[in-house]
Amino acid sequence: MISGFVITKSLLGRRIGTAGDFVTHFYERRIKRLAPALILCVAVTSILISFFNPSAHSQLVTGMLSLVGMSNIHLYLQAVDYWGESARLNPFTHTWSLGVEEQFYLVYPALLWLVVARVGVRQALPRLIFAIASVCVISFVMFAALHDSEPAAVFYLPMFRAWELGLGCLIAVLPRPRLPILDKIPTTMLLFTLVAALFIPQNYAVLATFTVTVLTTLLIYQNVNRLRQIPLLTNPVALYVGRISYSLYLWHWPVIVLSLWTIGIHWWSWPVQVALIAAMAAASYHYVERPLRYSSWTKLRELPKAPALAVLAALAVVPLVYSNAASSRLYLGSRAVSSPVKLETLSIACGSARGTKLRPIGNSHSRRLNPVLNALAEKCGVEALSNQDALEVNYPDGTGINAHRARRAMAPLGPGDVLILLSRYFFLYDIPYLSSNGDLAHWQRTHREKIAEGYGLDSWLLELDDLLEKAQQRGIQTVLILPNVEFDSADAGVPQDLCSDQWFRLPSRSCDVSVTRSFLDRRFPERWFEEVAERERKWPNLHVFDPLPVYCPQTTCNRMVQGVNAFKDTHHLSPRGAMLMLEPFAAFLAQAGLLDGAGAERQQATRLSR
Repeated sequence: MISGFVITKSLLGRRIGTAGDFVTHFYERRIKRLAPALILCVAVTSILISFFNPSAHSQLVTGMLSLVGMSNIHLYLQAVDYWGESARLNPFTHTWSLGVEEQFYLVYPALLWLVVARVGVRQALPRLIFAIASVCVISFVMFAALHDSEPAAVFYLPMFRAWELGLGCLIAVLPRPRLPILDKIPTTMLLFTLVAALFIPQNYAVLATFTVTVLTTLLIYQNVNRLRQIPLLTNPVALYVGRISYSLYLWHWPVIVLSLWTIGIHWWSWPVQVALIAAMAAASYHYVERPLRYSSWTKLRELPKAPALAVLAALAVVPLVYSNAASSRLYLGSRAVSSPVKLETLSIACGSARGTKLRPIGNSHSRRLNPVLNALAEKCGVEALSNQDALEVNYPDGTGINAHRARRAMAPLGPGDVLILLSRYFFLYDIPYLSSNGDLAHWQRTHREKIAEGYGLDSWLLELDDLLEKAQQRGIQTVLILPNVEFDSADAGVPQDLCSDQWFRLPSRSCDVSVTRSFLDRRFPERWFEEVAERERKWPNLHVFDPLPVYCPQTTCNRMVQGVNAFKDTHHLSPRGAMLMLEPFAAFLAQAGLLDGAGAERQQATRLSR
């Protein structure tokens, strides 16, 4: 929002001229303002994260794409949850907002010129206000309407964020008549309300985003001509923070993420980490950003040599570190041991499984099955149709919105193929639950409100019956994997990647949390288990697999299973943890005749005769 205000003021404060001059001059100033400090930050951070993360390639891709304003597109295509583990451990996640801005400004200056060029700013003002306001309204309606169904797109893509930038553009061109009601609102009250709005729970993201944006808009609109009268914003510290704000933006997240990969963030470490963020930002501002921003790039002799050479060296380093081989060689830790399961030692009755297709669908949990299915493909020759969709095929889920995706997912399957259902059906829970990063989820919203809206167990069962009927008509076998272990402690939110023992990492007690089996048994209503068992008896093409004997054979379930860190967060399996399920899952499929097309038909005929 602030960016839209500042950029519009800057554009309208310059001579309009020709379209080429107007747009070219804007991009020239924008590149000089943003590029040098960004290049240096990406290069230094790419090297440092490669020291501590043995699999940093995806993160390095984010950094590379941030240099061309495309990191938000990459994060969207990777279906990255901004509040989840993959975002939390990526030192370049924060550059998504820079990408949104740059994509917005690819279009905005040219449109602004088209509106004002012929008649001048003053006469074009009504049309300009109408155009910007229209964009804001359309964008906000899209943002609010699709927030729940397409959260990744709404978060990362510019068409859903244009209303925030647009409000800043709007107040830059609106006339400022005296508004006694607005003038009577104390600025300090607006500031404190704005800070309080930052703590609105994530479950109310639309309300939180709208409230913060509108309050910021009101704050700027009310005080744009009297900012010098607000001591809180005009003292020397505040003014200096404002000057280095871009470098602060660039460096705050890399320092936090690198801390997570090494010593962690503790009460005793955060003062040092805050000081390091400030020092890196100040150095970036004084020795790179400011010297190169205010110098002529066309006159090489006038360029400050040290900053220019630093940026050129950084620009050369980034593509070198980007490669898998280079980043892997930089890693300073010991390598993780290989998978706990050796395929050559497994005894699996593959039968005539070759060519049988296995297709998992569900939420993020279905992707955790991919290592198991890939191993089965290597061992038995089955075809694993891994669930790598950016849009999850979560069905049944009790909402009805994913039925068409489920039909598309089943399209490649035929007689004897296997559809695998694996999700975390949290909206059916009888107890509160934690999100993947250990935060207490808003159970009242995902449980009680959904039931009030018609979602819940009955609708889930109807969807399951519908899916089983369609699968049976096509000869497709269906495996329902029951919910696995999840932890009731926020300590389990420490990602699995941070739990390997390394010389540069402080050990965390959160890496071996536990939960009681009785907690797991209380998650779902008893009727759910009864209905699932009844459908397994009723539908000959339904087979139910329970992973708890693998991951929780006793009354207490641990994150460490058979010496393996089996869970990457509060409820997702790690890749090595998933492989613990390979042998029992393969035995289950073989016993059900699902690794043998003819065997599946015989099993189905036997069950029908019962």
